[in-house]
Amino acid sequence: MRHMGLGVLLAVSLLFLSPKAEAGLNRGDWIGSGGIGLMVSPTMFLINPQIEYVYRRNIFLGPMLQTGLGSGGALVGASFSARLMFGQHPRLRPNVEGGLGLAAASSGFSSSVGALIHIGLGFDFLIEDRLSVGTIMRANFAPPLQSFIFSWPIFMVRYIL
Repeated sequence: MRHMGLGVLLAVSLLFLSPKAEAGLNRGDWIGSGGIGLMVSPTMFLINPQIEYVYRRNIFLGPMLQTGLGSGGALVGASFSARLMFGQHPRLRPNVEGGLGLAAASSGFSSSVGALIHIGLGFDFLIEDRLSVGTIMRANFAPPLQSFIFSWPIFMVRYIL
């Protein structure tokens, strides 16, 4: 157990001592991303494609789709989101996200279509100038569906197009 703890400590240390990798972001660039993970309440498999416009080096705007598939039916949320990336670390970039849109459900909800509001918190790890991997946890509120949905694209890949 101690060896595992030392290994994790060494990996984290190397992460923070990595050479600086600046994101090659310029205003007007587009970022394509996709993630897979899970949605909870009910539990579903999540597919999460997204395209973002680089408004500023740390502000991104664009449409997002959250599709949850499971034995209890399907839930699709389409929204316009804004993401803010912050922090000074050369590779690890925390971010917050928020958005508005519509949610449609096939079963298990009181209504089949309704408004969707989401907020999220996550991070991206820059692998190279144009490529990052990350994760984000989102709280989704869909009042007409009388539902709170937690979505977590556990693995996301972002690429500057």
